Amino acid sequence: IAQLVQKHYGDFYVLGFSIGSSVASYVAMKERVLGLFLIGSFDSIASLAKEKYAIKYAWILRYKFDNTKLVSQIEANTYMFVSKDDETTYIQNARKLKHHVKNLTFYKEYEGLSHKELLWSDEVIHKINEVMS
Repeated sequence: IAQLVQKHYGDFYVLGFSIGSSVASYVAMKERVLGLFLIGSFDSIASLAKEKYAIKYAWILRYKFDNTKLVSQIEANTYMFVSKDDETTYIQNARKLKHHVKNLTFYKEYEGLSHKELLWSDEVIHKINEVMS
């Protein structure tokens, strides 16, 4: 799909929310994009499971969703939006991911926003629109 968008419409941005940040990171790693927006992102599913259940489940996971490997190879500017109060993707997992991003252009930790509220935050939307204009 990314190749078709590029062919017919030109350069584009990619946005990934939550587990979709893995898909967006994969696309940004494989294709030339103008920028990558990661909202409520995390380092890996295995790491999230370890944080939530204090047990390593990596061996049973078919898909690892290891964002650390993906973002370390992305050439495009990367913008991360995370929340200290995210109950789904924990802040410590976002902080771990942050250290692997090759071209981290913007990183902000919000307070008082749940996982879903982060996606619809006026401040997040404003920053994305600012970058894209």
